[in-house]
Amino acid sequence: MAAFLRWVGTQAQADKIDLVLFVSAGESLPTRAATALNLSGFPRVGTLQVSRSILLLAATNYRNFDEQMEALTSGFVGLRLHDFLQRLDVPPPAGHVLEDLGFGEKIILTAAQAQPLRRFLLAYRWEILKSAARARRGLFLQLQQLRVAPGTRLAVVDMGFDSKIPSALSTALEGMFDVDLCFYNLFSPVGASPKHEVVPVRAMLGQSTGPEMAANRALVEMLINPAGGELVGYEDRGAGMAAVLFSPPAPNRQQVAHLIDGAEAFCRQAQGRAGGADPVAAFQPFMDFVKNTNDPVRQAIAAVLASDAAPEAPHVRRRVVPLS
Repeated sequence: MAAFLRWVGTQAQADKIDLVLFVSAGESLPTRAATALNLSGFPRVGTLQVSRSILLLAATNYRNFDEQMEALTSGFVGLRLHDFLQRLDVPPPAGHVLEDLGFGEKIILTAAQAQPLRRFLLAYRWEILKSAARARRGLFLQLQQLRVAPGTRLAVVDMGFDSKIPSALSTALEGMFDVDLCFYNLFSPVGASPKHEVVPVRAMLGQSTGPEMAANRALVEMLINPAGGELVGYEDRGAGMAAVLFSPPAPNRQQVAHLIDGAEAFCRQAQGRAGGADPVAAFQPFMDFVKNTNDPVRQAIAAVLASDAAPEAPHVRRRVVPLS
């Protein structure tokens, strides 16, 4: 983490960035670690509480709904329709309606159902557009609170696993904030969008590392940018917005909090040390750890992640929490 943040700082200074925002579902380890490192010349930092689904929704409106369909429906295989709609922060129809449409409670979506699913979403578009409006409002209020203004030179920092995030954020910002936007990723995006031509994306690690780390995405994100749940949308709270998450049980959320506290303490101790070290070389031990499936610590963390991801796990609950 310290190596990556030093690399981000170097890029930001070269690009004369005004504000660095770290993408996170909740309290951001990179944001706290960057503050703890206290790097000389590092720009103002903050946390942007968004997710892939939120940015795709924020980029969706009644004019481009049809062309957004492919992006919105990606990742549906293996889910029930009820669960898929929850990930878009869209209330599902009554159970008997889903049964009549062939999407009953026990039906697991497969690739063969892509067209029926798209027909359903087109018929249900107004509920989806309501969620899209909430996503835009939540994004706007966060950026406003972070003092983003026209002309701000803004760098957004992400892991880089999802190539759709830069283009989705760029589209969502159209008509909202006219900023000079770029992305700093840890890994090179796989299958980058053509819109990256107008949204500069730089990565600390080359393309050869991306696929291997992406195969261990849950583990990498747990250690570098852990989240206390899956962020699916926002809920209007009058003058502000709250985050809607699907969260693991409290003991696992406490483990996330301990990880963040520990990394912050390490970065505080690392102030002023190894400042000139090659960030890629400094990051290599982490990648070796991720790839070593025989490491007992790695196995223990993977077991926790597997329990949270179990589809039958009844302990994953919807939570509404204030935006950090």
